[in-house]
Amino acid sequence: MKVEEIERLMLEPLSPTPSCFLSLSHFDMKYIFHPYMQGVAFYPGSRSDVQNESLIHQARLSLSKVLLHFYPAAGRLALSSDGNSYGIDCNAAGVEWTVARADFPLDNLDYSQPSPDFSALIRSGKYGSSAAPLGSPLLSIQVTRFSCGGISVAWAADHALADGTGRVHFLVSWAESCLKGEISQVPRIDRDLGPQQLDYPRASDFSPVASGGHDLPKSGNIAMSGRIFCFERAYIEKLKEMAGVGLSRFTVLCAHIWINMCAARDLPDSTSTTNSMAANCRKRLAPQLPDDFFGNAVLHAVATTTAGELRKGGLRHAASLLEDAVSTSFGMEGITKKLSSKGIAADKLGRNCNMLCSSSPRFRYYEIDLGWGRPEAVRHVGLERLGLDGLCMFNPHPRSPQGIEVTITLPTWTLERLRRLLEDAWSAYLSCETK
Repeated sequence: MKVEEIERLMLEPLSPTPSCFLSLSHFDMKYIFHPYMQGVAFYPGSRSDVQNESLIHQARLSLSKVLLHFYPAAGRLALSSDGNSYGIDCNAAGVEWTVARADFPLDNLDYSQPSPDFSALIRSGKYGSSAAPLGSPLLSIQVTRFSCGGISVAWAADHALADGTGRVHFLVSWAESCLKGEISQVPRIDRDLGPQQLDYPRASDFSPVASGGHDLPKSGNIAMSGRIFCFERAYIEKLKEMAGVGLSRFTVLCAHIWINMCAARDLPDSTSTTNSMAANCRKRLAPQLPDDFFGNAVLHAVATTTAGELRKGGLRHAASLLEDAVSTSFGMEGITKKLSSKGIAADKLGRNCNMLCSSSPRFRYYEIDLGWGRPEAVRHVGLERLGLDGLCMFNPHPRSPQGIEVTITLPTWTLERLRRLLEDAWSAYLSCETK
């Protein structure tokens, strides 16, 4: 299978944008030097070359228009003039734009599960398992045309630019610009966090290692594999019923996977195990940040127990641990403490007894209609290259409203054991329903 690049350029905003230096906040600095976040959306079809060329031209024009609002995406990561802080130089240098051609039909690419082949669909943004140097594009977009007329649209974004909420806001706004010529929610670019803002972090306090960047902890030389697990609404509702009222879909599913992951790893009862859940802090700050805040506002709530206690307490106990971690981590005192620490608790990641939950089933990935209709599938790219044992990415289920897809990376044999355990749990649920 061959993917050939036919166009690459730096796409600038359609007209002049504000020229300024946006100092990175403490939220942003948690993710500086972090590997670029990569994803790809698949649009099957049998469109003609003429149709696709027209839609690609419109997508490119709409991208240059939406950059008028999201102009930091066209900037570059840089040091301040005094060298004391990192920030985004909003210099309109451009977004990396690539068009490529695949010599095979989209049907030949199995996108029902993660695949290393996806990396060929975002080659321009191949920042992989390390961060790009200062001055690199903060965002890369690649549109790939398949021989059948199908399309993929892939992206790679510097995490210092924005968190998942901000990235999805950008992608959905780009889609709106394509179809309607305007966007429904103009982003807030100002990164001032208000009274709770600490002094802007000094560059000397952050290095690639301290920030969880180039040297994210990994499980030795053990290769990671990825698999997508699909949980439909009925199954999640059953989990919520078992765990108790008032819990979110995200929390109960995190707890369910945590229990089964410990079992799949065959952890001794005395082994300490940690679950780190990424949480959007926009509404947890005082004053609150608006939903349209374009930057980072994510911290991790960390719950710790032993494998034995988790097994003994069951789903209700695991869910309550996660709920308690969120409530204690995200009062203003907890947020300030986390913001004043360096890095992203990197010592908690990548160990073979822990779990890291990120992304969100609320992200509107399936609204990214750029003229080819809604995507049939949206996938993360390159997670296995990060080498993080126990990474779980939660996304919406495209065919089950209120359902959730979870992409999990584990060593191959552990992942297979987890698959069997989760399937057994599903079979047990179906058996109970038919009695």
